[in-house]
Amino acid sequence: MVGSIMRNKRKKVELPKVELPTLKRDAIEDDPVYQIFLSLADDAAAVEVKRDHPGLEPGWMFYGYYFDTAKKRILKERYGIDWKTVAEMNPEWDFD
Repeated sequence: MVGSIMRNKRKKVELPKVELPTLKRDAIEDDPVYQIFLSLADDAAAVEVKRDHPGLEPGWMFYGYYFDTAKKRILKERYGIDWKTVAEMNPEWDFD
């Protein structure tokens, strides 16, 4: 047929629902008392990683490791807070 258009009919496929595991986090992250200290440590850790590892950007391989290591140390040294990283809370997972 001249001028007829063939339409590609796509069949909708239902995929099985998969529940993703929830990663554990340190309880102090949900405690309003600690929010200011966590925020200050985040800022200081970001500055430290940028200084010690020039060119390394958030989201790149190993950034999270360096960031969390700095944050943990800063929280302990400056504020006396023992904080566990997501990697420490979830030893069955591999993180960068």
